[in-house]
Amino acid sequence: MYTVDPGEVGAVLALHRPPASARAALRVRPKHLAGEVVHASVLAAVYTEMLTFWPPGTTMVVDYLGGAYTQAVAFPPALLTEIGPAAGLSLVDAVGFGWIDPARIPKWHADFESQREWIDNPVREWTYPIDTVPDIASFVAASIRSLLHANPDHGYVLTLWDGAS
Repeated sequence: MYTVDPGEVGAVLALHRPPASARAALRVRPKHLAGEVVHASVLAAVYTEMLTFWPPGTTMVVDYLGGAYTQAVAFPPALLTEIGPAAGLSLVDAVGFGWIDPARIPKWHADFESQREWIDNPVREWTYPIDTVPDIASFVAASIRSLLHANPDHGYVLTLWDGAS
């Protein structure tokens, strides 16, 4: 596992792209008072790697202190993001923030069967490049702070692996 500053994440991931690597694990150093913009830039670097350089099925998990997490899986042009745990998080608040409302998924939709899990783990589907990487990253970074009350300034562990692993 590499320990990096937030500004180094994109460069380190670029050095560990498949086929040379199938996995990258980074411990992002604490940057007190770094703010949401810094965290959004880290997420943007990861999402860019996932959507443009890593193979379909690439998955990313970010574990924050206190047990909060975000994860994403990319099948370009689609990116599915999730946050959690939802314990203490009101689904009404998450839906109001912009996460998908599982109660509004029609029966014919491919995601209808998984809607029960969304109650505990808010998800959102994105289509790149219609949804831009900076917009996706800003939304998720704001959700981590506002809905999960996690503070990325305290550091976190980011793991990325390709779909074949």
